[in-house]
Amino acid sequence: MSFTQNTIDGVRFYTSPVLDGVTHAFSTRIGGVSHPPFDSLNLGSSELDDRDDILQNYNLFTSAVGIDTEDLVFTKQTHGDKVRTAERRHRGNGFSRPSVWECDALITDVPGVALTIFWADCVPLLLYDPVAKAIGAAHAGWRGTASALAVKTAGAMVQRYGCKNIRAAIGPSIGACCFETHDDVPRAMRFGGADMSPYIAKSGEKYQVDLRGINTWLLNRAGIHDVDVSPLCTCCLDDEFFSHRRSGSERGTQAAVIVL
Repeated sequence: MSFTQNTIDGVRFYTSPVLDGVTHAFSTRIGGVSHPPFDSLNLGSSELDDRDDILQNYNLFTSAVGIDTEDLVFTKQTHGDKVRTAERRHRGNGFSRPSVWECDALITDVPGVALTIFWADCVPLLLYDPVAKAIGAAHAGWRGTASALAVKTAGAMVQRYGCKNIRAAIGPSIGACCFETHDDVPRAMRFGGADMSPYIAKSGEKYQVDLRGINTWLLNRAGIHDVDVSPLCTCCLDDEFFSHRRSGSERGTQAAVIVL
């Protein structure tokens, strides 16, 4: 499998065939109205960017994807491992009214509730069970990866909705080529003594860590084998993606959305 690049009315986003049957998208920085250094499809909430531009970016993005902005559900992401359940009454949280949740993952089985997560290098994951008709979205940086947030999100879908056929798409994110760290990150990736050497390489005094590979390994170990992984590195592709590692805090943010 491989991700599909879509461009509608100038807005570029990616979709995965593993999620066929449910509306979803991983945004890029292409197709919006924000000015440098947020150019152009900034979907973040930076106080440095113009609020009206961000709202217009959302209108452009949701129109291209085919969803309603009022159905979006945001959270305040904390690089933690909390998973919350979104209901119909939560539509608009974080978009048209303040977000009430501090968490990094959402699940639902309610049609029309558009789960939304944000990233600018971290690993964005979208999950779908076509039989149970349930979805999930998770934002996993290295801390979220170390806490197995992807598996916890899938586990919440199993527990709440009885899911047995979960599929997962891991969107564009920082690759091992650019994610160079000190030894604190490799030390955090100790899953019951499992060998992480295929995903962690020594590079001088530092390490290069494959977060996408580790998340795929975690999902596979949990019995989820229908996983599609984008090969695109957000840090390498500066013309297509915002990257915190490359640009720091003065940059835009991508969004990933999924809705039944």
